[in-house]
Amino acid sequence: FLAKCAIDTPPESKQALYHLMGAYQTNVRDVCELYRMRMRRHVYVTPKSYLCFVTLYRSLYAEKYEGVNRLERSVNSGLDKLNEAAGGIERMKGGLAKEKENLKASEEETNKLLVRV
Repeated sequence: FLAKCAIDTPPESKQALYHLMGAYQTNVRDVCELYRMRMRRHVYVTPKSYLCFVTLYRSLYAEKYEGVNRLERSVNSGLDKLNEAAGGIERMKGGLAKEKENLKASEEETNKLLVRV
């Protein structure tokens, strides 16, 4: 049941997760037994409760994974726009340098005309 879960992690981490989930189920069973002894009330831990736990984990994982991917796409889009803007600034700097040269030439011509007048 857990092997069907698409978890984006190395196989060693998956195995550790599987063991951890089993340990949680064992701890829940032990706490339920302790509760039965202290309060004299039965709380049953069944395989279905474990499957519900796994299903909840899978749905929560999918939700959080999608959220992280959405944020990653947003950050990557922002970085692409910043890179595009940086390229535009470089093109504008080149155009500005040419315009400065044109302005300087025009200013010299204007000054020559003013000297004549």
